[in-house]
Parts: sequence; C-alpha cells; structure tokens
Amino acid sequence: MPTPTSNARSRSSGGSTASGSRKQAETHDLLNYRLLERIGQEELATVYRGTHQTLDRPVEIHILRRTDWISSSRFQLAGKLAARLSHPNILPVVDAGHDERYGAYMVTPRLETRSLHETLKAGPLDPLTALKVFTQIGAALDFLHGQGIVHRDVQPANILLTPQGNAFLTNFSLAAAPDTPDLSSIEEADYLTPYSAPEQSLVSGEPAAAQDLYSLGAVLYHM
Repeated sequence: MPTPTSNARSRSSGGSTASGSRKQAETHDLLNYRLLERIGQEELATVYRGTHQTLDRPVEIHILRRTDWISSSRFQLAGKLAARLSHPNILPVVDAGHDERYGAYMVTPRLETRSLHETLKAGPLDPLTALKVFTQIGAALDFLHGQGIVHRDVQPANILLTPQGNAFLTNFSLAAAPDTPDLSSIEEADYLTPYSAPEQSLVSGEPAAAQDLYSLGAVLYHM
C-alpha cells in the first residue's frame, strides 16, 4: 500500500505529537482527504496527519493495517460505536469508510494531544492533575456505562491529554455494546494489559462496567 513517509511515532507507546523536525512528506489522496504524513501506529491502525480537502480542516486518519477478519471487524465496530457517541471526554470519530487503495479507515479531529502513557515517562503527575484526569475519564466511563457500553481497554495509551489538561478516552476496538456483535471473547488473551481486570482473562466472562472501574483505578495508581 503506498503511503506518505516521515518520522513515525507509536500511539501504542507514545503521544499524538512528535518532537523534532520533520521532512516534507509526499502527499496522497484518500477520497476527500489528503494524507500528509505518517505520525504513528496504533494497535490496529496506522495514523496519518491529514486534511479534509473541501473544508480545509485538519484531521487524523486511521487506516487499518491488519487484514485478518477479527482485526477488520473490531476496527469497523469501533468506528461505528465511537461515531455515535457525544461526550466532552471521548475523542469523536467524524468519518469512516473503505477506500479501494487504502482499505478501511476512520477519521478523528486533529488535536494537540499527548498520550498519558507518554506523559508518564517523565514521572508521575502532580496530584491535582491526576485527579482531573481521573475525574474526566471517570465521567466518560459513566456516560458509556449508562448506555450499556463497556470500554474494556482503559489504559494510559488510550487516554489523550491536551496542554490545557483536558483528557479524552480513545480506542473502542475492544468495547462491548448491547447492539453490536460480541467479539470480546475472541483471542482475548492477545489484548490483555497490566491494567485489565483479572476476570477479563476468563473466556466465559461477561463484559461488565466493573472491569473499566478496575482499570481506571489501576491508571490512577500509576499516575
């Protein structure tokens, strides 16, 4: 698959903004979006900085990089689920689809953020900032749980922070919702993290809000 080239950053272990100078990247078009440069890699997708060509709006374009059925299904369900959610602490999905050249993709707003994972490499947050992050992500989870949705992957890599201290919950590829196919028990061991609730290792276990609360508590401990 032809892609723009540049210095890459990993979202699974880093933030949304890379430091240092960047070389001018070759641009490519994906439907109404222009891909400007590759800026990172997530669990299922490669992330590009781009722009909506009609609206001249900065965006991030997430292109599925794994072609197996499970990854494709998780990616598409994550896009559909996140697109219907509206909460100040959940990163919205503004578009999704399939392109003949690039395959499945989803689009999110381009924000100046850094993952909590990357932020914590410099050391723990001060108590007031940690409390703010905990409260905001807790509010996002309360919103999800009120709709019967369990995120199931709350961890620092899936929490983005702005310079102003606002927190966003991202990545719904493992989420369980009442009206979506249940993929939660498929290859589950491959997706467990140190922040996962112990019962998530049980194939027969049902997704529950308590799993997210356990993970949020583990994140707070880390902060």
